[in-house]
Parts: sequence; structure tokens; C-alpha cells
Amino acid sequence: MNDLHTVGLNPFGVVLVAESMLKSPIAPMSADDKPLTFFMPINRADCAEWVGVEFTLKAVRAEKEQKE
Repeated sequence: MNDLHTVGLNPFGVVLVAESMLKSPIAPMSADDKPLTFFMPINRADCAEWVGVEFTLKAVRAEKEQKE
């Protein structure tokens, strides 16, 4: 979390995006090597040289314990 803050990202915002994605119906669709990519347009004066951010998200399934 400190690494995100160090590079200028809001760690709580990143966690919120991750939790929202995992609670959504797109989580299973994005797992198993099928990441989803989408574009979020941004129009802010303090980001004038940018038009937005492209995100690629992939849900990661918990590993099942293997019985021996």
C-alpha cells in the first residue's frame, strides 16, 4: 500500500476498484487468462495533457488446497 502512495496513487481508491470488480459479475469472466480492458475518459484541467486511463483487470482465483 505504501508503494502505491509513494508513486502518487490513492491506495484506498485502488482497493475500492479491486473490491468492486471482485463483487461484480465480470470477475469470473476476467479470470482464467481473459483480462478485461476498458478506457476511462478524464477531462480535468490539472491533467490537460491526458485524455484518460486504460485499465486492464483480471480477477485472480484463490488456490484450492490440494489433497494428498
